[in-house]
Amino acid sequence: MAKKPRIDDSIFGDIPKSEETTTPPDRPTRGREERATLNLTISPDERWEIKEWSTRHRMTIVDVMREGFELMKQKYGT
Repeated sequence: MAKKPRIDDSIFGDIPKSEETTTPPDRPTRGREERATLNLTISPDERWEIKEWSTRHRMTIVDVMREGFELMKQKYGT
């Protein structure tokens, strides 16, 4: 079995160390320390209505969900 050729600077020039190229920058957390995922199954019409409404009011779907949940807690109690 033939040996693989050795990769060195003569072929690729200066190769940065792996820590310099593979460490991603810290992502901002927008003031929240932890996040979780919530999956919902709704009809395609409901999906588009929610997306259209939230865009028209310049809100994220997450903000719509949070505000709606707060209103539900006020109406029905915690």
